[in-house]
Amino acid sequence: MRELEGKVALVTGGGRGIGAGIAGGLAQAGATVALMGRTRAPLDETAAHIQAGGGRASVHIGSVSNPDEVERVLDDVLAAHGRLEIIVNNAGIVDEADFLDISLEGWNKTIGTDLTGAFLVTQRAARRMRGTGGGSVVNIASIDANGYDGPQGSYVAAKAGLVGLTKNAAVELAQHGIR
Repeated sequence: MRELEGKVALVTGGGRGIGAGIAGGLAQAGATVALMGRTRAPLDETAAHIQAGGGRASVHIGSVSNPDEVERVLDDVLAAHGRLEIIVNNAGIVDEADFLDISLEGWNKTIGTDLTGAFLVTQRAARRMRGTGGGSVVNIASIDANGYDGPQGSYVAAKAGLVGLTKNAAVELAQHGIR
């Protein structure tokens, strides 16, 4: 089934694990997949795998927690593919420090990637999508958003925040054809 033929999807954290799997599935469904991440090698590997299967993929280096890099990547995706209809916010990290040992640096890094990154990518992409017929945003949260799953306080907080952000964005962006 090629129900996404002609669509362009951006997958953050698309070089490994769940992100690479999602990217492959989108490509199999016909989408052109733009892969975003901080490290080129795994993104290149995912792109090569997609291309070997007959799909289309491009690689874009940038950090979701850096607004300037998000803007640059979105501009590059639009320049390369002419459109953007699907966003998958998958980039994430885990700091497994015990609550009493979470450093402010570790907290900020996890919140910055897992929550602020999804906000930045969604907001900046939605600004572009609203004038082009809309699109879809998929945020990858976690069952951990519901509470304790080991020493991951910053991760749990980020994923709980992501669930709330997703609900709010769904309501506000619906008027622009973005779901």
